[in-house]
Amino acid sequence: MTKNKKKILRIVIVCAAALAAAAIGFNIVCLILMSQDNIAPMYTLTEEDDSFMGTLLKGAVTGREFDLSEAQINTYLKRNFCGDNKPLRKIRVYFHNEKPSEVYARVYCFGAERALYADAEIELMPERGQTAVRVNNVKIGELHIHGFVLDNVLQDFADSNPLAEYTDGVLYIKTEYSYEGKNFSLTLKLEKLEPGDRIIVGKTNSLTMEAVNAVKDYLLSDDGQEFFKGLFGEKINDIKNFVLRLLF
Repeated sequence: MTKNKKKILRIVIVCAAALAAAAIGFNIVCLILMSQDNIAPMYTLTEEDDSFMGTLLKGAVTGREFDLSEAQINTYLKRNFCGDNKPLRKIRVYFHNEKPSEVYARVYCFGAERALYADAEIELMPERGQTAVRVNNVKIGELHIHGFVLDNVLQDFADSNPLAEYTDGVLYIKTEYSYEGKNFSLTLKLEKLEPGDRIIVGKTNSLTMEAVNAVKDYLLSDDGQEFFKGLFGEKINDIKNFVLRLLF
């Protein structure tokens, strides 16, 4: 082997070693940054309120607007989306009127629990029966995260929760629920969702009207007519028409 060839080989080996060392060093720095947790007080709940569903159902009965506090929402998120065997271990969301919400969380990724911070833009999509959450400015520990890493974290979260799905960089949370009976259906869905300072203003359809419509569907169905005919005989049509006039 000539001197020039040996010299070139040594240069290649040195460059390869330098690149390998740089890659290892970069990975070590990334792991150190990701392991930092300076936001524990931010994702730790200081107040819990289990009245989320109660407030939601009270508003749903009339279809009027209602306010949900941060404590109610964060308690609901903790009870339904967090757990020792889930990617999301702890979470706390801070809502604002004129800027994106702030999300602080403790998540499991890359084989360990890590602190997470993100901005979240929340948009109700009533036509899909979902709320879209667009996550931006993500940090795991002290490392800013982009691309496939964020996709993996959010995809794992969606896969572990039946109320969530993740598509094209957007996390969708289900906000419409339906019950299908033999001759009727009931649907509860969010029609308004506006973040404010420390609250969310919401509105659903009226369950009262849903129930009235369900009764109407039953009265007009074959089973409903057979039921009333068995009770009232030939007077069924007069009674049915009377009930319908009362309801509508």
